[in-house]
Order: sequence, then C-alpha cells, then structure tokens
Amino acid sequence: MNEQHNLGPQPDPSAGDVSDKVVNLVQRGARDVFAHTATLTQGGAREVKADNVTIRQGGAEKIKATNVTLRQSAVAQAKAEMVEIVQSGVALVQAEEVTLNAAHVSAVYAGSATLDGTLAQVLVSRGPVDVQDSAVAAMIAPSMTVKGSIVGLLFARHVEGDVTALFGPRAAVAFGAAFGAAFGVAFALARRMRKKVIRAPSR
Repeated sequence: MNEQHNLGPQPDPSAGDVSDKVVNLVQRGARDVFAHTATLTQGGAREVKADNVTIRQGGAEKIKATNVTLRQSAVAQAKAEMVEIVQSGVALVQAEEVTLNAAHVSAVYAGSATLDGTLAQVLVSRGPVDVQDSAVAAMIAPSMTVKGSIVGLLFARHVEGDVTALFGPRAAVAFGAAFGAAFGVAFALARRMRKKVIRAPSR
C-alpha cells in the first residue's frame, strides 16, 4: 500500500474495513477499502482508496484513486487521474481524463473528456471534449467535437460538427432538474441494494 493511503483515517477491521495490497470483493461488501488494487464484483463499499479501482455491477459512495473503471455500477463521487465509466451512473466525476460510454452522470469536471451514448447534466473541461450520440444539458470547454448529439447550452471557443443549442437557460435548467431527479431515484435504489449486499453474510 502506498504512503498516500496511510494518510487520514486508518482502517478499522472491527468496523468492516478491508486493507491489503490487493483487495478482491465478490458478492460481498466492506465499509471502507484501502488497497493498491481494489476490485469489487457485485459488491460495494462506502469509500474506496486505491491506485487502481475496478467495480463491476457494484457500488460505492466515494472513490479516490489513480485509475478507475466502472461497469454497470453506481457511484456517488469518483476522483482520479483517469476514469472510464461504462453503462454506469455517477453523480460527480473529477479526473484529468474521462471516458464515458453509455453512462449517466450528473456533473463532470475534467482535463479532457470523451462521451459516447451518454446522458450528462453538466460537463466542464479544461481541455478538448469529444461527444458522440450523447445528450448533455450544459457543456463548457475550450474546444469540442460533437456528432449526432443533443446539447442544451454549449460554451466553447472552437466547435467542430453541426451543433445547435436547442434551448435557452431556463429550459436547460428544467432539463437538468428532471435528469437529476431521475438519477437520484436510480442511485438511491442502487445504494439500498449495496447495503443489502454488505449486510449479507460473507461466503
């Protein structure tokens, strides 16, 4: 385990924390996970701190890592250098490089981002953004390439593709509020399922 994972709260096994160089949780959960490499399959955790995190059909409230991969999962917050989200829902993503494929996200703050078949509420990027077959309520970036996508509010110095802002600020806010409400319900259900997994006896 790297030194960065020893900063802050320490693992408490009696409270359900798991700490090891490699942590692999399958159909079970933990309170907090501290590792170099953490893989959760059909399981969940409150918080995951690791260099490499992969979650498949699981969930977590917070993730702090270097590399994060989510597949068919639900996460409240993910902060990392590189994040790949596939068929998953995330409320807040903060990363230098973000790749979203068939994902549902509320807010993305990135260095650069690629979206494919994704529904997003707000996306803010310091670098280029590539959007294809996606719907975004509001995007802010220095340059964008947009193809086959619906964009509400778009702010960029350079845009490639046939792009039209579909509605004004009030309509964009309404769209974002409706999406946020729907995502909130979906995430609440995912969180309830994660709690059931954690309470289930370990195999």
